Amino acid sequence: MSTLATDRSNWMTRHFVDREEPVRLFEEAEYAIKNEAHQVLTFHGLGGQGKTQLRYRLEEILSKKAPPHLSWGAVDLNGQVGVRPAHLLLQMRNAVKKNTKNEKISFPLFDLAFGYFWKDAHPGQPSPMVEENWWDLVSVATGTAAQFLPIPYLAPVLEKVGRAVAKYAYDKLREHEADAKTHLYSRETVLPSHEIERRLPAIFVRDLQLWQKDRPGSRFLFMFDQYDSILEEGGASNLLRPNNADSAVRELVSMCSGALFVFFSREQLNWERVDPSWAKRLDGRQHQLCGLSEKHAEAFLELAGVANSATRSTMIEAASVRPRSNGESECFPLMLDLGVTLLENATSSDQIDFHIADVGFSAKRHELLSRVLRSYGAPLQATLVRLAVCRRFDRAVFAFIVNAFRTGVPLDAWSTVASLSFVRPMGEGNHLTFHDLVRQGLEATMARDELLETHRLLFQHFEEAATVKRLPDVSYMHVASAAEAFHHCNSYSPREALLWWEVKGSSFRNNGLDRFLEEIDLACVSIAVASFGNGSIEHAAAQERWAGNLDTQGRYSEAEALHRRALAVREAIEGDAARGTAASLDGLAYNVGVQGRYAEAEALQRRALAIREALGPSDRDIAMTLRNLGSTLDSCGRHGEAEGYHRRASAIWERGDVLAPLDMAVCMDSLAWNLDAQGKHTEAADLYQRALAICEKEVGPRSPRVADSLDGLGWSLDVQGLHAQAQAKFLRGFRIRRLAWGMKHHLTATSLANLAGSTAAQGQYARAERFYRRALDVLEKVRPASHWHTAAVRSDLAACIDERGRFSEAAPLHHEAITCLLAAFGEAHARTCWARYKFARHRDFRGDRDGATLIGQRALETLLALSGLADWRVHELQQWMASRSRPS
Repeated sequence: MSTLATDRSNWMTRHFVDREEPVRLFEEAEYAIKNEAHQVLTFHGLGGQGKTQLRYRLEEILSKKAPPHLSWGAVDLNGQVGVRPAHLLLQMRNAVKKNTKNEKISFPLFDLAFGYFWKDAHPGQPSPMVEENWWDLVSVATGTAAQFLPIPYLAPVLEKVGRAVAKYAYDKLREHEADAKTHLYSRETVLPSHEIERRLPAIFVRDLQLWQKDRPGSRFLFMFDQYDSILEEGGASNLLRPNNADSAVRELVSMCSGALFVFFSREQLNWERVDPSWAKRLDGRQHQLCGLSEKHAEAFLELAGVANSATRSTMIEAASVRPRSNGESECFPLMLDLGVTLLENATSSDQIDFHIADVGFSAKRHELLSRVLRSYGAPLQATLVRLAVCRRFDRAVFAFIVNAFRTGVPLDAWSTVASLSFVRPMGEGNHLTFHDLVRQGLEATMARDELLETHRLLFQHFEEAATVKRLPDVSYMHVASAAEAFHHCNSYSPREALLWWEVKGSSFRNNGLDRFLEEIDLACVSIAVASFGNGSIEHAAAQERWAGNLDTQGRYSEAEALHRRALAVREAIEGDAARGTAASLDGLAYNVGVQGRYAEAEALQRRALAIREALGPSDRDIAMTLRNLGSTLDSCGRHGEAEGYHRRASAIWERGDVLAPLDMAVCMDSLAWNLDAQGKHTEAADLYQRALAICEKEVGPRSPRVADSLDGLGWSLDVQGLHAQAQAKFLRGFRIRRLAWGMKHHLTATSLANLAGSTAAQGQYARAERFYRRALDVLEKVRPASHWHTAAVRSDLAACIDERGRFSEAAPLHHEAITCLLAAFGEAHARTCWARYKFARHRDFRGDRDGATLIGQRALETLLALSGLADWRVHELQQWMASRSRPS
């Protein structure tokens, strides 16, 4: 029998003391919600201070006393690192639908938008749960629009609900026709998922506005618990890199009226670092939660039913962790809760001594947790201690722990473990985790041998879960399992973890998952330094892997510093003529090449090639360096010289037994691009198709590597005038890259620019302009404003604007683009000539025929000298010049 004196059927009450001030602040803010404005309230503090319990208390208040006009919801973000904006907004929508008792708010536009988003972003996958979906539009949105209806999405709705309610369905949807066309459609075509996701905050707010319009006086309240979970480093550095979910929430809050947003987080919101206007809006709205005073700790334990004052005093002493500024002790609510749990599990015959002599926090936590575990009984105690070694766990890990360590707990005890007060859900899936303080404390109770044994067996479990038989099957779950496997291996043998990742890591790369691997690559650098020393070969190799990861993510300036440090180490230890040095040279050359510094890249590649040819047979390395050098020369417009290097690489990979299939595909793509640039389209198209088939077989149809071949094939079709076919290839490549890299990556922008070009070639200039602007917006953020790629897209955008007759707007874009290209390549380069040609057309549009002729003629002469008659650009320029010489 429990020794507690009171009935605690509502377990939350034992946690809620010393929070009168936060409750007062909340109630005042809730009462003061204004129709024309929004309010923000933040409660922040260390883990274990009771932020989640405060959220429970506020939910309890709202459940009992929320006014009829208030729609509210709470979202628990524990463990949701990297959550997509669409999924976060869906949780907000579901929360407010679930908790509002009166007439429930509807989200017709958001439901439709999310349906289209999901269909495009996750084709064939089941949709997440949508509470009381308006007309069940998530499934409806997969239908085909009827052209004869004024609302494109009405036909599938009628098919779903039946003709009996057709009139009502039609009338309701007509109410939202204008909004749907504005937010979701472009020329009767549904927008792609990435664009819908970007607009979702505005769509969400629009639904709230429509609800308020029909019901004046309506108010909204949203709570976000553990908001720090979605931010890097718990929010302390959340603005060091863009965070899409945080940006979406910030945008939604900015647009919303008549709403209160309450955040529970370890750190304050620091939105003012993005937008200084937030400093005033957040001033006085962010409140720190501290531990309990002795007086309130007494109240806490009295509410929990601890009747004996001496017992309460000893429990408070055990939970006191650091002095306040006035010298009074401060208690963690979590530590008090553990003490209550210990008392709760005791029988009347137990003699419990809560006194803990050590005054240190770690020692007190260790002793208190040990006593709590003993109260659960040996089987469950053994299971919990082993589970604490996991950063996260689910039912499968629980079963593995029980079976591997023979703890004696029945497998159906999973529900018991999941319901423990210090066990929390982690993210939207089925994973759980212990409260950090408890997890660390439980792990500290284990003997070292026991801890290492647990890590070894968990490594084996997660390594097996991470194993894939075919590269196309690699998914985020495999990467997550690999991260857990690395963590456990690193815990007992850092060197073994480093070697394991050297072998295993290649299985997960080139699949758009590199940003999830960075945690491992960064850890490998630290391990190499600790195990082999700063400046060792192992350190250089780890830096090169991390740099390659950053290159793949488009973070070139960060990667370049790592490449240079690794090369310096190689040269110092291995010498200037070693294979490792050549590999480092190649890596650095790629990095500076994609940043537009081709002369530097060429010099590095020639040096790497000389080293490899001098060292003798290593055909694979020689072929790849030849390919890399050829591609750099192509970027400089020296296609004839480049073809020689591509052909030499071709002679190696055509033997069929030298290169891995993906390396062969890379070489094929590069040779095809070179041939296309010289007008040899038939041979190029065959190579592109072969490379595409290899990539789809080796890494699956959705790998970013497939997008590279699709881009090449699309470009080849485009220059042959097959613009519709090219557009289909570019669109598929864009969707692959968007899902793999997101919208803030230069390769995604490249796909958008290619798509814009094929769209403009079909006369769809308005749509092409939108694509160009989105591509330029990305490039201006991820690359220097003077980068040649940014300049080339700026030139394309200017030409598109010219076609729409807005010449004054286009003129400065032309000048900026030409200035940047001249600085990057000089006058004698194909890209500069092409920008000059577009500027000539601009002058012609504005009636300056003589100026246009002079500029066009100079561009044509330079391009002829560079590329010859076979270049498709020469052909187009000649046609344009000839058309102008004919009488009107």
